[in-house]
Amino acid sequence: MEVAVLGGGREVGRLAILVKSRGKSFLLDYGLMFNDKVSYPGHVKPGELVGVALTHAHLDHSGALPLIYGSANPPKLYTTPLTLELSMLLIADFLNITRDYVPFEMGEVERMASKTVPTSLNDEFEAGDFVVRVRNAGHIPGSTMFMIEADGKTILYTGDFNTIETRLVEGARAPGRHVDLLVIEATYAGVEHPPRRELEKQFVERVATVVENRGVVLIPAFSVGRAQEILCILEKYDLPYPTYLDGMAREVAGILLQYPNFINEYQLLRSAIERVKYVTSRRERKRVVEKPGVIVSPAGMLKGGPAAFYMNRIAFNPKNAVFLVSYQLPNTPGRLLLDKGVWISGGSVKMVEATVEWFDFSSHGGHSEIVQFVDEVKPEKVLLVHGEGDKVDILASDLLEKGYEVVVGRNGVAVEL
Repeated sequence: MEVAVLGGGREVGRLAILVKSRGKSFLLDYGLMFNDKVSYPGHVKPGELVGVALTHAHLDHSGALPLIYGSANPPKLYTTPLTLELSMLLIADFLNITRDYVPFEMGEVERMASKTVPTSLNDEFEAGDFVVRVRNAGHIPGSTMFMIEADGKTILYTGDFNTIETRLVEGARAPGRHVDLLVIEATYAGVEHPPRRELEKQFVERVATVVENRGVVLIPAFSVGRAQEILCILEKYDLPYPTYLDGMAREVAGILLQYPNFINEYQLLRSAIERVKYVTSRRERKRVVEKPGVIVSPAGMLKGGPAAFYMNRIAFNPKNAVFLVSYQLPNTPGRLLLDKGVWISGGSVKMVEATVEWFDFSSHGGHSEIVQFVDEVKPEKVLLVHGEGDKVDILASDLLEKGYEVVVGRNGVAVEL
């Protein structure tokens, strides 16, 4: 058996893993990278695929999948119904907003949906000679990891995962089976996350301080998962301030309510969504920034969406605050804001007077959680993907010291079993 890294080798984004056995292939995720320009993973021949498994909806795992479904006889796609619905929403939005040429259209996205076989947690299915088991990944609602068996070998592919329980999802657990190769994400290699409940308390205290001092708190957040998690936290601590939800996060909230089996604290989510006020027009956006309150809105990295509109209104008043709660890629407006305290408005770079803080509400395992998960799985070999630079090397070194055989994945390079 051979495991090829098509994307996500020494980079965060466009993750794609191809498992080959006896001339047949099984594809795990097929994402894209969407920063200054769109980039895709390595090429796959759809005719050689006996199946595709999608771990979750985020574009860096799902965004290039429609490329597979423009062929004459595309393979079946295995994923949860929630992941499929969210993926279609995100891919459609990507097609709508990108200015780059994209080699597929909504027809391929719809065909992808037509070829989908819905899965649930703890399901097992066969695709050619591959036996695949589905497990909870703890990343976002509907997210899964996959255990693949073929030729007497077993691979566990985590996709994005988190072992820490959040308001939205239960934490991932080791499968309790022998694993020959663990393909594991390393997004937060070298980084430790703060204790979750302490972070929640610190966050709500800072929100309360700003609003009680007559300020507006803007919380740029990813539409899928993070925005709803933040609403749940605000609801859990019963903050009595006007709270608004804008952008695609509204539609995602409605979708999540249709899948209670994938939500950890479902009643909390329902209560949070019932209390929050939806912003649905430009006129309302202008109104809600004129009085103290909390605004949760995409885009999480401030690359667009209603959050960019709100930034232009609240960034230059010291009473206000921008609380970043999502991962900030290099060179994004959110990273520039965090690192240099600037916002580009009307073509000019301006210093932001509002308070700017980052709260590490990650949906990925930190360094310690990654190492602990490897220890619980006890694989024969570890393949690190979806991580950058020196931090991946630090993780690899720590695992080598524990006696594991470790490979840092590189695009276009395969690992043999």
